[in-house]
Amino acid sequence: MSPNVLIIDDSDNFRRQIISSVMDNSLFDNYREAKDGLEGFKSLIDSETDLIICDMQMPRMDGLKFLQMVKTRPELQDIPIFFDEWD
Repeated sequence: MSPNVLIIDDSDNFRRQIISSVMDNSLFDNYREAKDGLEGFKSLIDSETDLIICDMQMPRMDGLKFLQMVKTRPELQDIPIFFDEWD
């Protein structure tokens, strides 16, 4: 199966920058995006994910709440999550 990354950030521009950087290094085959933790969690449940890059400060659901939700699901707990605070 091809590697998948999920980028969660409320900034469209920042998500595009991350995807561009990761694509330049050919690290993943599939790139998914979410605008906040809630949208990201739904995407995570719906599709296999190998890595998550997540903003800490977002509307509706921030990075910490997202992490708390991920920890409630045993099948998601082994997915690496990188948090950014570049906003």
